[in-house]
Amino acid sequence: MAGVAARRAGGQSIVVTNDTTSSQTYTLRLKGLTGTHVSISTSQPPANVVEFAVSGSPATISTNDLRTLGNLITSSAPATLAISGGVATTSLTIPARSVQLVDVSAGHPGIAQRSDCVIGWGEKTFPDIFKPTPYFSVTVGDYLYRYYAASGTYLAVNTADQHLVYLNTRSNKGIEDLGLLTNWLGAASCP
Repeated sequence: MAGVAARRAGGQSIVVTNDTTSSQTYTLRLKGLTGTHVSISTSQPPANVVEFAVSGSPATISTNDLRTLGNLITSSAPATLAISGGVATTSLTIPARSVQLVDVSAGHPGIAQRSDCVIGWGEKTFPDIFKPTPYFSVTVGDYLYRYYAASGTYLAVNTADQHLVYLNTRSNKGIEDLGLLTNWLGAASCP
């Protein structure tokens, strides 16, 4: 196993690799922290080989193939760790022959993390409405959103008033307010 970390605004990103033939459990110990809590989430690629056609120089894959690859990434909901004496510790497991990305954010999850967590839950709970699942959220103005081309729908959070909203471009009903984001955190098991 090997790991490398880099600081970024509001936290750090850690890449852990496991080139052994079995899953490995390891202890992640974060030092030099301030505050009372830190939030972590993990992502990892699919367990098997995925092949895509490439074109151009440098070689690139199509937008649809990139979305497909993004849908195969397994992500965990953010977890909150207590900081004691500037240190937070947790145990994580990485599958055999895999890479794991650990995102660490200071304090409690922010509006973007909570929005992504609730939107991700909506995608898993209502896969017929929210497909294909985009790899990431987009922020424009006061909205953090994901667009689902197959159904012509958007699921978003208005970051100004922190309301979850839904838009079906095919029904022309306009933006439907689904209530405060905080009202959805429990159902979605988000921090």
